[in-house]
Amino acid sequence: MPAHHTRFLLARRPALVSVARARVCAQVRTWGAVLDPDTWSTLELLVSELVTNAVVHAEGLLIAVGVRLERGRLRIEVDDDSARPPIEAPTGPENAQEDESGRGLQLTAALAEEHGWEPTPRGKQVWFELALPEPPGASAGAALQASPTTPYRRDPRPWSPAADVRRPTSRTKGRER
Repeated sequence: MPAHHTRFLLARRPALVSVARARVCAQVRTWGAVLDPDTWSTLELLVSELVTNAVVHAEGLLIAVGVRLERGRLRIEVDDDSARPPIEAPTGPENAQEDESGRGLQLTAALAEEHGWEPTPRGKQVWFELALPEPPGASAGAALQASPTTPYRRDPRPWSPAADVRRPTSRTKGRER
C-alpha cells in the first residue's frame, strides 16, 4: 500500500471532537486501509482523546490533525498552540478516583503501538501510531498480489425492468446457466 498523508484544521471547540474522529476514520477508509473492529475502536477512542486534550488544555483558536498511513502503520498527529508538554495523570492506588477525565494519555500509552509529543514552532504535536492488521489473504504471497483485476465499468444505459435480462458476456459465453 502506498504512503498517504493529509492534514486538516479545526476550530478548538468541544463540539468538533466528533468531527475530527469522523474525518480521520473517513480518510483511512478512503485510502483503503483494512482494519479489524478492535483497531477501528482504538483509532476512534485515541483520536477523541488527543483532540479533546488539545481542545481542553491548549491555547489558540485552531488545532491541526494529521493522518499518515505508511508501511502498515497509521500515525495520528494533533498540533496545538500550547508549548506546555502534555501531563499524564498520576497512577497508583493512592490516585485511584472516580474521575472520568485526566486519563487520555494513559489510554494512549496502553493502546497505541507508539506515542509521544514534540515541540513545534507554534506549540506542540502529540501523536500516536497503530500497527495495522495484515489484510486478509496477504499471507498468500506475491502471487495473489500480482493477480490482475478487472476494473468495474458502469453500464451507461439507464436501468429499466424490461431491459433487465442476463446477456452473455465474454466471461459467460459458452457456459450454461
